Order: sequence, then structure tokens, then C-alpha cells
Amino acid sequence: MFNERTALKMRMEQLNEREHIIIREFQAERDTIYKRLRELDKGKHALPCLRELAKQEKFTNDAYKSGEIIVPRVSAVRSENSVVKKIDQRKLAMQFLASQIGEEVKSVDIKRYVERILGEPIQNMTMFMESLMRNNSGLKKIGRGLYTYSRIGE
Repeated sequence: MFNERTALKMRMEQLNEREHIIIREFQAERDTIYKRLRELDKGKHALPCLRELAKQEKFTNDAYKSGEIIVPRVSAVRSENSVVKKIDQRKLAMQFLASQIGEEVKSVDIKRYVERILGEPIQNMTMFMESLMRNNSGLKKIGRGLYTYSRIGE
């Protein structure tokens, strides 16, 4: 009996066959393009064969899965140094803001000050200022790129 399930299976088989045909057509077209490029270059540049590239990629993937290729991890020392740098950046920014109590301060001025003294760039100023505001209730954003700092109790 012919039902929807068998019809769907047949359609999947047709799609699978058509997909293989299209893939072969693309491979053939790529091969002809590479062949023509090789003719134009007259051997000046060695263009890779697609089959060789596929074999290399498969070999690399298999080696990675089997554990023969080990991806290096970021060392703990490196991550500790970045945490220390961020803490130093925050301390310096708060010192700068403390020297400007009650005044409007541009975030660009804070960034320039911290980067000039430490020599390390602040990657994302918005996140940097948000973390400062979370940790210091006296720091308020009063506008786009403008902040003011007042000590608690003043």
C-alpha cells in the first residue's frame, strides 16, 4: 500500500541523488577552473588539488578527534595577568574620578588617562564603566559618555 510515509522516503532518496549530482557538477566546474588557472599561470603558482585538500582536512579532523593534535590552552598565568590589569585599570579610573568629584567627566577622558598611565588599552569602554558603576554606588551616568562621581554621604 502506498502511503505518505513511503512517498516521503522516496522523495528523500530523490533529493539525496540530486544532491550528489549537483555536488559532482560543482566539483567538475571547480576542476575546470583550476585547470584553466594552472594553464594561465604556466606553473608559476602551485594551486592545490581539491581532492588533496579534502584528504588533508579529513586527516586533520581525524587526528584532532583521536587526540593526536592537542589544542593549546591559555595558561593560567596569562589569565591572572589580565585580571590584575583590569583591577589596576579600575583602581586608576576611580582615582581619576575621585579627583573630579562632583564634576562631569567624559568617558573618553577616563580612557585616555588610564591608557596613558598603564599603557594597556581598555577594550570595551561601555562594559568597563558599567562594572565601575556596579561596584561604586557614587558613580552615576548622567548622559551619553558623561559620568559624575560623588562619595557616599556627601
